[in-house]
Amino acid sequence: MIWKSGIQNGYYESRFKVPPGAGLHTSFWMMKHNGAGGIGPTASAQELDVCENDSVRLTNYGVNVHRWNPQPHITQGHKNVPTPNLAATFHTFGCEFTPEKMKYYF
Repeated sequence: MIWKSGIQNGYYESRFKVPPGAGLHTSFWMMKHNGAGGIGPTASAQELDVCENDSVRLTNYGVNVHRWNPQPHITQGHKNVPTPNLAATFHTFGCEFTPEKMKYYF
């Protein structure tokens, strides 16, 4: 299920290197906010996680789509993506978001 309001359809991309070391959390994600900077179940319908990495497992990252509103919160399609060492060099992460689907690119 993809929502018809909130984040606009299109292609989103970012290029970065994951820093090595426990305790760091690198992420590239998008979430609608209420205009005052607030996020969460009352302000957002969806969250798109293009890359989430905890900097301990440097050879994979996670992708996901969350539905926050209406409650209850549900996740739709979490997947771990195997990669080369994300701290060794810069990598490009992308996603294509349409009303029908979410496609991730590495």
